[in-house]
Amino acid sequence: MIGRNTMSRMLAYTAVRPKTWRDAVGDTLLSEFGALSLLHSDGWGAAWHDSIVGAAVRGGEAPIDTRRSLRKDWVPLSKVGMLYLRFASRGAPMSPENTQPFLRDGMAFQHNGALSPRSLAVHALTEDEQARLTGTTDSEVYLQHTLRDLINRKPADALAEAAARMRTLFPAACLNAFAITGGDLFVVHAPGTAQPPHVAFARRGVSVDSLPPGHGDTYNRLSSTVSASGTVIVATTGIDQRGWIPLPSDTVTRITPAPLISVAL
Repeated sequence: MIGRNTMSRMLAYTAVRPKTWRDAVGDTLLSEFGALSLLHSDGWGAAWHDSIVGAAVRGGEAPIDTRRSLRKDWVPLSKVGMLYLRFASRGAPMSPENTQPFLRDGMAFQHNGALSPRSLAVHALTEDEQARLTGTTDSEVYLQHTLRDLINRKPADALAEAAARMRTLFPAACLNAFAITGGDLFVVHAPGTAQPPHVAFARRGVSVDSLPPGHGDTYNRLSSTVSASGTVIVATTGIDQRGWIPLPSDTVTRITPAPLISVAL
């Protein structure tokens, strides 16, 4: 079971002009998402695009106080941003090396799902690629497969190729992932057929009846909405998504304030 990273929650936005997280998604949504860190409590991370250095990340321990941790002098204004709340499986400890989003070769990357056994994905890497792994999560291995394809492909195509390879190795796994590269936000929506991790929640003393909304059959589905200011927001379940539109399954979508562009896996 070592190296499994599962059951996490993700939130992202993209806007025409640089914004704070509060301006981008609103206090209510930000507070709802932060409240999920009481359950998904094995660390949190944020990523954004810096006009000088490219993609940048920062993280900490959960639970997260979104008002304090996402203040603009700590997570700068940006046209694009993403958040991650981690719920780790047994054997994958909370550590800086396991905290998402990961930052490699100009790409910030986060994944919600479990690729088990992790060794299948690791053995599909070259020795040099394996040597670049620093933590024990399967999500980092997924990222390394993406970086291999990023060398000769556009970001959406690289993400689609890596997800298709992971799907061959892990037919049922959730492969949902968010990535920031080149100032753009990309979303892989490939929920698979994996069931909600109710057993893992129960180990932490949370019964099915006590789970937050969205922790049932739709747990691995991604949806999007557009705010009144034109900001596009994408998220996993667990927050109020009434009126949101599900993303097309088995696609990679470049999320922009303009019409969305999807690429099939």
